[in-house]
Amino acid sequence: MLRFLRVQAFALKATFDFKPHSNHQRENPVANQTTAAADAVLLTSYGKLHEQLRHDVPLLRNIEKTADHLTKGNTEAEFAINTKRNRGMGARNEMENLPTPGTQKYARATLELKNYYAGIAVSGQTFEQANTNATAFVDVVDREVSQAYKDTKIDINRMMYGDGSGTLATATTAATSATQEFDSLHWLQEDDILDIVDASALPTVTYIAQGVTVLSVDEDTNEVEFSSSVTLAIGDFVVRAGNYGGKEIEGIDLLIGTQTLHGIDPTTASVWKSYTKSSVGVLEQIDMIRAIQGASKNGGSPSRIFTDHESFNAYWDLFSDQRRYTDDNKLKGGQNVEMVFKANGANDIPITTDWDCPAGNMYFVDESELVLNQTGDLRWMNRDGSMWSRIPGKDGYEASLYYYGNLGTYRRNSHAKLSGISPLA
Repeated sequence: MLRFLRVQAFALKATFDFKPHSNHQRENPVANQTTAAADAVLLTSYGKLHEQLRHDVPLLRNIEKTADHLTKGNTEAEFAINTKRNRGMGARNEMENLPTPGTQKYARATLELKNYYAGIAVSGQTFEQANTNATAFVDVVDREVSQAYKDTKIDINRMMYGDGSGTLATATTAATSATQEFDSLHWLQEDDILDIVDASALPTVTYIAQGVTVLSVDEDTNEVEFSSSVTLAIGDFVVRAGNYGGKEIEGIDLLIGTQTLHGIDPTTASVWKSYTKSSVGVLEQIDMIRAIQGASKNGGSPSRIFTDHESFNAYWDLFSDQRRYTDDNKLKGGQNVEMVFKANGANDIPITTDWDCPAGNMYFVDESELVLNQTGDLRWMNRDGSMWSRIPGKDGYEASLYYYGNLGTYRRNSHAKLSGISPLA
């Protein structure tokens, strides 16, 4: 049977392009796929499963992935940036002293790789079907394996829009209740297991609650129902359980900004910052033009705009008489409405909508200056010769996905960001 499993694992292993600790310990038990639960997806009982979930990952799909800059046993990435020009130049009269020679100024950017994991578990009873009904067994296990890839890609795509803190939503009211209101629910889903952080206690990390489960999400009211009552103040925020403390991938909301990044402080390296404008309000053409100009001032050239759907709608309405469409930048998954923006003599810049993009944001990205530093693609642990391990004390088996990587930028001033864009009325 193990030989059969290895063949299945090998066949499925090549489905993604994206490694975890052999000593990794789960903080929360993995939900087991038992034979009872598996009945819903058994090929012999119900036929083809009809997909109901979104799997498109536009930002992740468009970023270069490399291991070229890894150092220190593949735990960090390093590269040099040019921060200042040689200013040893000037005009002189005949026989005057020549300008004092100058030099280029450099800084070294460093970033730590982040460790990411996902797990699946299958009961022994399901494994027993490998002996009596191989087709049904493969259908259940293949579904768990392939869906784990897809779910993980969605979560990595979500992190690539964040700031590395892991913040998913922030409380907008003070209340003691199992139902709480947040600023946005676009990163929250039913069955999420969350920790709630006390914002008033920072920088000391204090949890209001840990391991609470999301029972329901109401996007019309921005309310979440938790598995237990909690007392929140305005500004408290939720994170995926165990993720808080700089463990997540550093996304473009941090990379496109003005704070210290990759160990380089913009107050001492003034070119190491992006053009940003917050509290935009009603989107105007001049906002987008200035974002492009802000990047091009230092030689940057944004190649794609990533935005949320409501901000895209605001753009659609604003430029109703100037729309241009692209034929070669259509998205997978049925989406084929992709527009371009052109300003200040720049090339056409495709505008790509992404459900994971935070509401009210436009990220003007130079894709050639972003890189996902990684040791390798997402893959299954199989250092013991098989991707499956017996769950101690249980009649079941588990498998773990792992990934080591972090997002970085070679040239921060090549990007720009607009935030606080009002949705179309």
